[in-house]
Amino acid sequence: MVIASSVLLCVFYAGVHVGIWKGIEHAIDKEEDAAVTFLGVLPAIFIAVGFFPEFYVCIKEKSVEMSNFFILLDTLGGVFSTISLAFDHTFDYVASITYLVVVLLDIVLALMKLYFYVQGTQGSNSRSRSSSHSTRSEHAGSTATKTKADGAGDSESGCDSSNNMQHLA
Repeated sequence: MVIASSVLLCVFYAGVHVGIWKGIEHAIDKEEDAAVTFLGVLPAIFIAVGFFPEFYVCIKEKSVEMSNFFILLDTLGGVFSTISLAFDHTFDYVASITYLVVVLLDIVLALMKLYFYVQGTQGSNSRSRSSSHSTRSEHAGSTATKTKADGAGDSESGCDSSNNMQHLA
């Protein structure tokens, strides 16, 4: 069932792709710039809409849980893609819109991350998770001390494979 629905979905998307391709060819032949411009701006709209769930989660959690490196690479990708358009014989303003939308929204994410950092909420969710891990490791450490007192146990780790094997037997 899953394979059949996947194949049908691929066929559907292939049909949509061919339909758009032929529609663009027809619009170019008839010199209808509005349709071509619309289909050039449509990806920028989809990209912008795709960022909004991330913005919602960031605002709700008061933290941007994205690596700085990812935001930097994504921003630079948009910048260099826009610059590459300048080296063509004519600058494609429609294509630049898509790249500049990515740059703008990545800058907004970076500014949100900086704002939440200044407010003291950036990474607070990950800190609470790490504090629960430290509580577990402290518990494991107390277990290690207990097993050391009994004369068994591995140093520092709280693990004793021979003791664990005895419990399994």
